[in-house]
Amino acid sequence: MSDPKKRARYDEFGDDGEDTDFNANEWLSAYEYYRSLHPEITKDDIKSFTERYKGSDEEAEDLSAFYEEMEGDISKIMQFIMCSTDEDLPRYMEFFENQFKIGLLEKTEAYETS
Repeated sequence: MSDPKKRARYDEFGDDGEDTDFNANEWLSAYEYYRSLHPEITKDDIKSFTERYKGSDEEAEDLSAFYEEMEGDISKIMQFIMCSTDEDLPRYMEFFENQFKIGLLEKTEAYETS
């Protein structure tokens, strides 16, 4: 791209303006339409979701489902629970112990060893 105008256009829009099938303006319009339907996710969005998810019924369902799927292996379960951190482990262990007491889950060997 030796033409500085074409190079600048390419750097900004990803094309040099010569593609007659789909130019940058069409791409930008399509992108703006997409973003109107699917706004960008921000750090605040993630923080807000995390606050709603932790301790929710949805998290409890996920914990139970992944317990069954991973046969109780806590290290594997931690990889699949959204928003989980190492600090959540005691809370998860309490959840599982309560599920064992009321008979909704059964302790597995993988649970005991992990």
